[in-house]
Amino acid sequence: MTEFSQWVAQHQVNFNKALISQIHQAIPKHQNQLHDAIIYVSTKTGKVIRPLLCFATAAVFNAPSIIVQPLAIGLELIHTYSLIHDDLPAMDNDALRRGHPTCHIKYDEATAILVGDALQSMAFQVIGECNLPDAIKVKAIIILAKAAGVAGMAGGQMLDMKATNQSQALSTLAELDHLHSLKTGAIIEAGILMSALACPNYETAFEPTLKEFAQNIGVAFQIQDDILDVIGNTHDLGKTAGSDASLNKLTYPALLGLQQSQERLQELHQKATRSLQQIPKDTTRLEELAAFIIHRRF
Repeated sequence: MTEFSQWVAQHQVNFNKALISQIHQAIPKHQNQLHDAIIYVSTKTGKVIRPLLCFATAAVFNAPSIIVQPLAIGLELIHTYSLIHDDLPAMDNDALRRGHPTCHIKYDEATAILVGDALQSMAFQVIGECNLPDAIKVKAIIILAKAAGVAGMAGGQMLDMKATNQSQALSTLAELDHLHSLKTGAIIEAGILMSALACPNYETAFEPTLKEFAQNIGVAFQIQDDILDVIGNTHDLGKTAGSDASLNKLTYPALLGLQQSQERLQELHQKATRSLQQIPKDTTRLEELAAFIIHRRF
């Protein structure tokens, strides 16, 4: 196991423990189906790449991971809520997530909607109640709220839905990049910017460079997702392989073909790496994580 692999594994373990602990603190003590469903989805953890990006950003500015942990938890709660709602019959209608039945399959649609609602509000509660300075918490909440809303993830999801089943000849690469800069890139950018703000050694002059890195790696993340949906398998992915094609979704392979999608992926990775070279600090962890994102097979 490489040193980076050890770093990833340790942070995944520590983060998942902290996430579950925070959820148990936030939800009422009495047991009901909503309580059970929140615990169900929260214990089916994934790659936690977004929290890892928070920790890698802290490493750039020589800050301990614990400082940005509440922000990473808030970010992951927003991400988990989005997955629950994406899987609903009105959206992607998927029965499998992270290798387990989706929330609406395990319980029902109404419960899944309420779980998503609860996790979304819990994300801001976690950040609002953490020990960071008030000014940092307010900025972080605004950044995350914008990234999750109409100017970010929700807006991107709407564009994605509108593109489904429509003539892909009408779409351009720029339009697809824009869609995923909102749907995927905005939340990744939010995690990086929130974490940077929380670091004592952060300087606002680095913000444009961090944004550039985040947007490039965010779109690259989506391209690899699209590629894996074509070449991967359900067991490794933890979700139904080939679902994009079956839903006639607009994806990079559908628009560009597999080879050109892989070339676009490499291009964005190189741009992301070059942007980090503008920061006169040790960006090794972010560089390693960027490589992990584009080479992953799950």
